[in-house]
Amino acid sequence: MTKWPVSDPQALAELLELHASARPTILDCTYGRGEVWGRLPIRRQVIKVDIQALPGLDLQADWLDLPRHYPRGSIDVLVWDPIHVADVGRSSQFYSRYVAEQNPVAGDSVAGEIHDWHCPGQAV
Repeated sequence: MTKWPVSDPQALAELLELHASARPTILDCTYGRGEVWGRLPIRRQVIKVDIQALPGLDLQADWLDLPRHYPRGSIDVLVWDPIHVADVGRSSQFYSRYVAEQNPVAGDSVAGEIHDWHCPGQAV
């Protein structure tokens, strides 16, 4: 297995610095325990959402329901961790850790599912 050259929090910080506006409104759709944020100071400002009932969340919800909770275009950055393991399959070692029984992710990408709400007027 290849090890990443940087930690998840380091990579996230670099991505935010490169792609996000100054003082962005960030919503983590799959916050869980917030491990992807590590000790990043911006962690305190993140809107914490998860489908599971976990301590410290701002909202317990399925990410597909976010348009019912936040106005269109009101969130600058959406974070999923780890959306890159979509469709892992029930026998995968990642299934119990990363898949919510209530709404398993399937397919290559979820971008189209929420794009119109998050990025009105932009192509996927």
